[in-house]
Amino acid sequence: MFPNPRDPPDEELHAYLLSLAVLPLKVDEKLAQLNDDLKLDIRKTKFFELQWWLGIPSIKKPQLSDQQIEDAVIELIKQDVTQANGPNTVKEKLQDKLIMVPRHVFIGLVDCIQAIMKHHAPDGFDHHFPGHRKQIRHQALMSIGPFREISADGHEKLNRQALQMGDLSLPIYGYKDKWSGYLLKLCVLPDARKASTLGHVYLDLVSEFRGENFHIPL
Repeated sequence: MFPNPRDPPDEELHAYLLSLAVLPLKVDEKLAQLNDDLKLDIRKTKFFELQWWLGIPSIKKPQLSDQQIEDAVIELIKQDVTQANGPNTVKEKLQDKLIMVPRHVFIGLVDCIQAIMKHHAPDGFDHHFPGHRKQIRHQALMSIGPFREISADGHEKLNRQALQMGDLSLPIYGYKDKWSGYLLKLCVLPDARKASTLGHVYLDLVSEFRGENFHIPL
């Protein structure tokens, strides 16, 4: 493929282009990354030729059929029990799996992900509509003592979508004692929404405080 011996081998380039495919980067940004990391200075036409030659999926030329894409979106909808994910989040989760969604007419709408979600989970859009959620009644935080009630939540203001710095992501999850306001644990995770990961974080919290003050229901 590359007559120039200084060019990277196909195996290395294939792995690198796959890593770029899941990032929300424009073509010019990907070309700059190629030049910086692999010292490969090419133009857009050559870049698209390489993607085709090495079988790299893209939005313009996805490797899955419309039905396969629809099945993948439906599977993500089933996993999202609270229906908190919008079309953009679903699209990013698909890209993480190297499933590229084309921008063509699908089920009568331009945005095919949005069309699939409206068709199979229309209630989710009602939850996202401004003003849908009931107003939270604020009241003083009260607890009878330390470790009687612990609050836990994730903070995703520094994740990949917010930072827009390539694959850099800093999802944060923390635990706080309600009675004292003491921050018991704060950590950065690969995914602050994954149940199995948060289960390990909870067990780490119990282990760090020796489980003496925790009441764990059986």
